Amino acid sequence: MSFPDMDIVAVIAAAGISSRLSPIPCSKEILPIGTGHQGDGTRRPKVAIQYLLESFRMAGITKTYIVIRTNKWDIPAFLGNGNSEGMDIAYLLMGLPYGAAFSVNQSFPFTGSSIVAFGFPDIIIQPQNVYRTLAVKLREENADVVLGLFPATNPQKVDMIQFDGSNRISRFVIKPGETELHYTYLTALWTPVFSKFMNDYLAGKCREIDADSDPDIHVGDVLQAFINEGNTIQYSKFEEGTYIDIGTVDDYSIAVMKYMQK
Repeated sequence: MSFPDMDIVAVIAAAGISSRLSPIPCSKEILPIGTGHQGDGTRRPKVAIQYLLESFRMAGITKTYIVIRTNKWDIPAFLGNGNSEGMDIAYLLMGLPYGAAFSVNQSFPFTGSSIVAFGFPDIIIQPQNVYRTLAVKLREENADVVLGLFPATNPQKVDMIQFDGSNRISRFVIKPGETELHYTYLTALWTPVFSKFMNDYLAGKCREIDADSDPDIHVGDVLQAFINEGNTIQYSKFEEGTYIDIGTVDDYSIAVMKYMQK
C-alpha cells in the first residue's frame, strides 16, 4: 500500500516518571543539555527534547503530538505551541499507564490516517538527519514500518534486534541482561497500517489486563506482534551512528559534557 502524498506527523511519548534520575527539578525531557541558537540568533540553553524536534524538522516534519502525564505540565510550559521550534506542537494526556506503546497509541484518533514518525525524547542521536533517510526508504520500499538501527552501546537498556538468515528483522529482544546481538532501533516511521494494528493489538491487551497486573508494553512488543502476523519490517542501518540515553545520572553527565562544547 502506497502513501506518497501523506503528511508525516511526529509522536513523542513523554509520560514516563524518570525513576532512574529522580529526584530532579523538572521533567527529564527538558533537562538542559548543551546550548543552541534561537530564531533571533540568541544563544540559549538547549534541552533534551529539542534534539529530537530538530531531527523531525530536518525531515520537514512540523506537526508533533507530545503525550504527557498530569504532573509534567512543565513540558508544555517550556515548549508552548511550538513556535519557538518552528513547529506546531499539541499535547495529549496519557490514558492507560501500561507503557510507552499505550502512550504512543493515545495519538491514534489524531494520527491514524497519517504517516507517524516516532523517537525517544531522552535519547540524543547522531546523525540527526535520520528521518529524511527513513522517509525515502518508506516510500521506495512501499513499506508499512521502517526502523532506524544503531549499534547498541548499552544492550541491557534498549530493545535489541535479531535478524533471520535473509537479514530480515525476526525478533525484538526487550532489554536483555546479556546478548550477542548488535543493533537497536531508536527511530521509526510507520503508515496507518501499523497504527491501526497497534490500536487493535493494545485493545486486545486491555481485555487481558486484570486489576492486579502491572504490564509494561513496549513499542518493541507491538513490532514483534506485527512480525508474528506475517508482516515485514524494513530498516536502515546507521553504522556510524551514535546515541546517548540520558535516563541515568551517569549518562546524563556524559551528554552534558559532550554537548556543552557544541
